[in-house]
Amino acid sequence: MLEKDLQEKFLLSEEDEAKPLSKMDEIMRNLNDWDPYSHQVFYGHTGAVWSTMSTSDNKFIFSGSEDKTIIIWNAETGLAEGKLEGHTSTVNALELTENDENLISGAWDNSIRIWDWRNRIQLFLLNGHTAGVYCFAISKDRKTLLSGAGDYKVRIWDLDTQTEVAALECGNSSVFGLALGKDGKSIIAGGWDSHLRFWNFDTKALITDHNCNSGVIQSLAVTSDSKFIVYGTRNNTVKVLNYEDRTEVMVFDVHNNWVRNLVTTSDSCYFITCSADKTMRVVNIKEKTEEFNLEGHEGYVFGLSLSKDGKFLLSGASDKTLRKWPIGIKSRVIAMRGHQKCIMSVAITRDNKYVVSGAEDRSVRIWSIEEKKEVGILNGHTDTVWGVAVTPNLQNIISVSGDKTLRVWDFATKTELFNLVGHENPIFCVTVSHDSNLAASGAQDKLVIIWDLRTPKMLKKLEGHTDTVFTVKVTHDDKYIVSGAADYTIRIWSLEKLCLAQKIETKSGMIESVTLNYDDSLLVLGDRNSAVHLWDWKKKQSKVKFTAHNKWVKSVAFAQDGNLFATCSNDYSIRVWNAKEERQEFVLLGHGNTIRSVTFTNDSKYIVSGSEDLTVRLWDTENVQNLELADFLGPIDAFVFLSKIKLRRNPKLSMANVVLSSLRVNLAHIYCYLGDPEMLKKALELGTCICVNIEGRSPLYYALERNSQSCIDVVLNFLIDLKSVNSSRFLNFTNAIRDDFYSLIRNGSMYLPEFLEAVFYVADDQALPRFCLIKESLPIMHLSKSLKVKLKHFMPKQVQGGSEESPVEFKVLPIRINIELGSADSIELLTSLISSANLRILRTNLIQYIIQYKWSRIWIFQLFIFSLWLLNLIFLMLLILYPSLQDHFIIPFGILNGLLLVYDIIKAYSIDLNNFIEFWNILSIIRIGISYVWIFMTIQQLSLSYYITWFLVLGNFLQGFSNMRIFKSTRFYTRLIFTALEDAVPFIIMFIYSIVIMGLLHYCSNTESSYNFYTFWQAPYELNLSLTNKNIEPLEYVYIILASVFNIVLMLNLLIAVLGDSYDRLRCESVEIDSSQMVQNILEVENFMFWKRIHDKKAYLHVCQDPSAEHFIEPWEGKIKAITSLMTKYQEENKRNFKSILEKLKDLDTIKVSCKHIEDKLPKK
Repeated sequence: MLEKDLQEKFLLSEEDEAKPLSKMDEIMRNLNDWDPYSHQVFYGHTGAVWSTMSTSDNKFIFSGSEDKTIIIWNAETGLAEGKLEGHTSTVNALELTENDENLISGAWDNSIRIWDWRNRIQLFLLNGHTAGVYCFAISKDRKTLLSGAGDYKVRIWDLDTQTEVAALECGNSSVFGLALGKDGKSIIAGGWDSHLRFWNFDTKALITDHNCNSGVIQSLAVTSDSKFIVYGTRNNTVKVLNYEDRTEVMVFDVHNNWVRNLVTTSDSCYFITCSADKTMRVVNIKEKTEEFNLEGHEGYVFGLSLSKDGKFLLSGASDKTLRKWPIGIKSRVIAMRGHQKCIMSVAITRDNKYVVSGAEDRSVRIWSIEEKKEVGILNGHTDTVWGVAVTPNLQNIISVSGDKTLRVWDFATKTELFNLVGHENPIFCVTVSHDSNLAASGAQDKLVIIWDLRTPKMLKKLEGHTDTVFTVKVTHDDKYIVSGAADYTIRIWSLEKLCLAQKIETKSGMIESVTLNYDDSLLVLGDRNSAVHLWDWKKKQSKVKFTAHNKWVKSVAFAQDGNLFATCSNDYSIRVWNAKEERQEFVLLGHGNTIRSVTFTNDSKYIVSGSEDLTVRLWDTENVQNLELADFLGPIDAFVFLSKIKLRRNPKLSMANVVLSSLRVNLAHIYCYLGDPEMLKKALELGTCICVNIEGRSPLYYALERNSQSCIDVVLNFLIDLKSVNSSRFLNFTNAIRDDFYSLIRNGSMYLPEFLEAVFYVADDQALPRFCLIKESLPIMHLSKSLKVKLKHFMPKQVQGGSEESPVEFKVLPIRINIELGSADSIELLTSLISSANLRILRTNLIQYIIQYKWSRIWIFQLFIFSLWLLNLIFLMLLILYPSLQDHFIIPFGILNGLLLVYDIIKAYSIDLNNFIEFWNILSIIRIGISYVWIFMTIQQLSLSYYITWFLVLGNFLQGFSNMRIFKSTRFYTRLIFTALEDAVPFIIMFIYSIVIMGLLHYCSNTESSYNFYTFWQAPYELNLSLTNKNIEPLEYVYIILASVFNIVLMLNLLIAVLGDSYDRLRCESVEIDSSQMVQNILEVENFMFWKRIHDKKAYLHVCQDPSAEHFIEPWEGKIKAITSLMTKYQEENKRNFKSILEKLKDLDTIKVSCKHIEDKLPKK
């Protein structure tokens, strides 16, 4: 059932199928097709498969079996390409030598054999063990082999000479597990006696003998970072030890049979186990949780190995099969090695072909991005190279060093041109002007020096900083140098005047790095307080502070789009941020030490970084596949991430803001697309961001598009709760759904009114007063380009004597909206308000302010149209009542109707026909048409039809109801009349029915009557209403009594009740009704203003209001408001109680699982 439900969630409707697929649709289709349990089965062995291995390029797979053979498989096709024969017993261990040149195998026949696997021949036989060989370990250079066997020894072999180097004694314990730890400097063995023995790799001396007391150790591995030792036992458990002190970190006991083998992932985050219980388990070391259970084998699983890139897992079992499980992704990170010490700085050539790096080894190196290798080395500095830059004209490389020199190199010949001296201490940073003529450097001597690269010579020493200058950047117009220093300041230096232009106190930590975007509108700085600061550089104001890094921020860099920027830190991470959305996009993990420098290629295809781990890395951010994580995490993180989504398992904290694919899709997007409110709520509670993806779509967009009301409600309810907990996060998330604002209003969620009140918040700017002089009566509305409230928009320019201050508060809508009269956005907003499924939103302060703002601007125009209609009605009355005046008023009457017709025609032109075909518009056209027919007949002195005149008056009479909606005093009653008519329809039907029946009784009661209109309808209708004086017969008297009782007593009371209910309901909804009528009138006028359609004046709405006033509340609403507040109070109390009950139920579930676990451990009777 679960699988079926999931399939239904992923399927697109027929309507969606007809639409062009978006990138998100493609991703979700791929996710629908993806199966976490899918795998490839290799058939060919005639016995159990005990060992597996794959080549580094993943093209070939090897499997060793109980049938004494090794089969070579084509990894892609699954076909056997060859077989290695020679062993006389089960092949229990496999390993490959350097460059996959040779295959090594160990077997229960006590032998180790080395094969030329490509030519299918045995090269060497290593004899020495006197019992079966169970396990291998190989040195990092793949020249030394370690083997463990049943003869209680670990033997060390030199693969170049094929000789035994040493034999390490293990007491009386068979060795089932072997590993190398601490960069290959230690040998670790485990086996039968439950001991872990540690030897020094170089001296072969025993370091320690640790008793694990865990039963037979069947398998063993050390994480790549050498922090943990993981071993599996015949007691069905896996244990994780701290490498340094051997303390137990985790016990994992989900298997119900021997743990036969295990492997760790290259990122040290996971280990994978296999067992005789026919399963494999993926376990998260950091979180100490099982992530996934791989099932498929039909027998004991013996062999297990992971491809070098972590892309797939291989397993062999007693069911005689080898299976290939695609659980990982191929790394998109290229690590280029060459520097011998820490890399301090990297730079990119403008043509995106080369990376230049400077390092502590005193060298400058040039790397080809296309070839992914070093292509040049520049030597000359006598101390650490702290900074490098490349001139935009690609002619020179600039480097600065701890040797106090700035050196200029010829890029083509890779030779030093000259070096410049001027600083008195180590130089830490350098930048080059965009015309390639000038350079600027900053140093420990607190100076910024400007250099002329053409002369070459020093132009000016700029003094001002009071501590070390760590960073300098030239603005893109080449007019200024921006420097940051350990004195916490940014200083702006004029390149024209060669002097200080401005000093800025940043209120940050010591400034390590600054960068500017392409138009110098934004600046980012990183500091030693682990913070990243985004500045509006035009205003020289800090916009937002990011604190995701937990150590010093060493470098910052903008991408060419001016929106994305990258930061790197001592915490070994690179983080990519969205300046516009003011949020983190994704994380790049992989460096093994402090990252000193980061930058983008100019085409933004790669992020380039240099680290103290001695590598320059290229991070391919462009070619992310649909089901691949944009974050460069471990090789199987995407597998775990996708499997939890596909199998609808609870998300975990580490998944909260992981991003899927180059589209930047997170859990909120996915669960909204799937319409899964339960998982969506859990993801949001874990911290998943509400943000837009690269297509500009928020999670709410997908919930709205796919009509998932429950997900819409979850998002809104979450945002409402977030407002009181974290207002800044609330504003960021709200900004992400700005493009969904109108669709959200149309949706009409039950939480929408509360959300609209929350999003229209009181500005918490401490600079805003609580009392001030105001320029007009409150409330005052203003549309601003800036989110920040400015007092000048609400205060008078000149203060008059005797003016008194008023109490005020300022409210702000953080979403830019366009309410320009007649604009396309404004019409969409009005249409959304009219069609909203929840008219309670019309009560909210935000919507009321918008309506009042618009109403005040179209009032005169509406009054003009009303005046035309009223004048038209007056002329009609004069023409009908006083025919002698026809010569004077017939032409003006026609002109007035012509003006009203032009108004209707323009409206019809401005909007599509479907929207124009509405009752009042059709009535207006018919009325004008009848008017012209009447005018024509009058002018031609034709005989006027009684019916034409009658319908002409009726049309004008009905039109009056529409036109009177412009007045507040008549708007309510106009609506009341039509609502009462709608509500009275059942009564009218019953009334007609009673007349017909009474007519029949009347006909039967009066023996003299004939069957006609009078007897059947007119007479009974008049009798029912006591409109007759004629003599009546006895039966007619009885009939009149019946009619009176039914129609006058019963039906009249029923009508009064209906009208009373209508009145009460409309009174309760008076604000909604009044506002709805106003919106319809505004929309009608704005539809007329076709020349303003293209106006786009999006702005933030600011309102200055009286904080004590109850805005837009009718006096009659007091009781209803009190009842609503009481209901809300009880609802919140019930919600808290329900949440408490759920938590207790979860505890019961946990206890139940624990009891079941204990029960399984008990011996069976």
